[in-house]
Amino acid sequence: MVIQAIIGLILFEYFWAKTKRYREINKKRDVKFPEYRRNDAKYWTRARFYPGALLTMPTRLVIHFGCLICAMISVNVFTLGHDFNKGPFKEGMMKNIVKFCFRFFSGVAIGNTGIKTTVKKVDADYTYYLGEGYKNKEKNIKKTSTIISNHVGFLDGYIHIN
Repeated sequence: MVIQAIIGLILFEYFWAKTKRYREINKKRDVKFPEYRRNDAKYWTRARFYPGALLTMPTRLVIHFGCLICAMISVNVFTLGHDFNKGPFKEGMMKNIVKFCFRFFSGVAIGNTGIKTTVKKVDADYTYYLGEGYKNKEKNIKKTSTIISNHVGFLDGYIHIN
């Protein structure tokens, strides 16, 4: 426990120094780019981060990187013998196993950070742009080919997998 606390403290102080430019309020910069301003940085204090850094940070990092390594190994094992130059997996059991591995390990990584995700499907009315009856002319699409989102952190890839 003492070693974990020391490692967590060292890691925290290293990354705390790296985030100095995000914590400082720069009005000249923020006026030009208000959408990128960190409104929560004023609440960041060492005292709020120390308990997590001392008690859980190293363990959570090990779990996170362990998930990445386990996902890589399991996917490599399950795709052994497949020639990706000839194309992707066809639908079937092996493809479902690989999907399950990605979803499982990305779910563990997301849960390890304490973040809960939800998917909300929103139906918008585009009649103004596409004209009356545009929904009747739509093709029935099974899967979305492109996902567009803001890049808000290192978990974006995991969240899109889930």
